[in-house]
Amino acid sequence: MDGRPEEKLKRGEAAVVADRLLASMQGDLLLPLLDYNGQKFPTVPEIRELFPLFATYTNQMTKDEETFVHAVEAIRSHEDSEQTFADLKRLAASTFDNRIGVHYYLSWDPGTPLSENLDQAFSAIDAYFADKIILPDTLRLLCANVYDIALQMGAEDPAVYGRVLERLGSYEPKVRQGSEEWQSLAVYLAALEAKSGKTEEALVRYRSFADKKPEALLNAVYYLVEANRLDEAETWLASPDISEATEAVQQLARLLSQELAVLKQQPSLVTDLAHTLKRMDNKDGYIVHGESVLRGFLLKYTQEVDQRDQIGHTFGIFQSPQQLVLDKWESYTDGRKNVQYERDFERGTWEKSSVKEPEFLHEWVDDISIAERARTLHAGITSSRSAVTRSSPSGFPAPLWRSG
Repeated sequence: MDGRPEEKLKRGEAAVVADRLLASMQGDLLLPLLDYNGQKFPTVPEIRELFPLFATYTNQMTKDEETFVHAVEAIRSHEDSEQTFADLKRLAASTFDNRIGVHYYLSWDPGTPLSENLDQAFSAIDAYFADKIILPDTLRLLCANVYDIALQMGAEDPAVYGRVLERLGSYEPKVRQGSEEWQSLAVYLAALEAKSGKTEEALVRYRSFADKKPEALLNAVYYLVEANRLDEAETWLASPDISEATEAVQQLARLLSQELAVLKQQPSLVTDLAHTLKRMDNKDGYIVHGESVLRGFLLKYTQEVDQRDQIGHTFGIFQSPQQLVLDKWESYTDGRKNVQYERDFERGTWEKSSVKEPEFLHEWVDDISIAERARTLHAGITSSRSAVTRSSPSGFPAPLWRSG
């Protein structure tokens, strides 16, 4: 995105920039209004290499080393079998020196309970500290493995997060506070604290190294926002601790500051939108021109609404993803009689149907005030200039989405 200081971008480079910009604009918010299934937060580092050997092997391998390397290759390529893990168990019971690797891969055994997988994952961490060699990336992978198994077990028993947190926390005295090695451990300790409901403890831990790790910064701001501490988050992002942090952290801080500004505007935007829609309700009618893509169908439409008589006329064109040609589309809706007439252009007839009860989510949402939507549905407005989709008043089904 920095371009070339001395010359213009080439056409292909400009296309790449445009593509990345579009992908960024269409992506999720850094701070989602609602993490409804707990999949986004707490966020943890991306692990690029899941299947390392944890040691260097040459062409002159011993028989046990060959057995281990072949087992790893089988697991990596999803071709593992009972024999694969039987070989690893034999190596674990022997004097084979790659203890980290053996226990790590035994934790992947699908034939054993998750509790046993978890024990093997912790045995791999024990082996790491027994080696007394500082390898932050290795410790991060081993902690990620423990956390992943905890997530699987926590789906059935959320209390497991507290037990795993206590067990993983026993390693903290073994690392130097604030070091890269400590950060590899701390990011998963904080995640387990958040998962087990200890949000304040997680916040303190994340903030202690947020100037060094983007994941820590993002999580800290998210949980401050969740606690409605937006002013505190905004002040903290502008503090010297963050403004003098690594470049990656500073970039993230700038983006988070922009999102916080939008979040702080929400009350006034909600008021403006409610006022605007109220004015529309007081009008005799209105006309909407729009374009939508619903379930693969491209729709271009005009909707004429008579609010006094509760009559709606919608017409336009639509294109099916299976067809190259455009088709006409037209319907009338009588909100008082709860009747809709839709044109069948192939037969040259009008099809009558009843529209007594709301069938679509937008019809139900329309009866809820803007303030209530923001509060209970975790809805948000990204810009005061955003286009607003206006569904019909209560008892006046909107013909556009009904046909969609």
